[in-house]
Amino acid sequence: MQTFDEITAHLLSQRNCSIRCDLGFIQDLHRYVQTDIEIIKGYPDPRKSDQCRTIKKNLLYLSNNYNTLKKGAPNSRQLLSKR
Repeated sequence: MQTFDEITAHLLSQRNCSIRCDLGFIQDLHRYVQTDIEIIKGYPDPRKSDQCRTIKKNLLYLSNNYNTLKKGAPNSRQLLSKR
């Protein structure tokens, strides 16, 4: 199982983009990941939080499927069609 830090580091090392996926439309991947990092930092014990576990699960989905997801330019306002 990957740690939260490993997952976020992998996503932030990828090219920034907008993504259409099962989670919805993410307009700016790097901003999305940074916001999730800030949310997690706000919890004294993230391992006990359902919201933190969900965030980690969603980021793991993005990390594992990054190469197959439909991507566009960061901050693009256009909706991309699903693959």
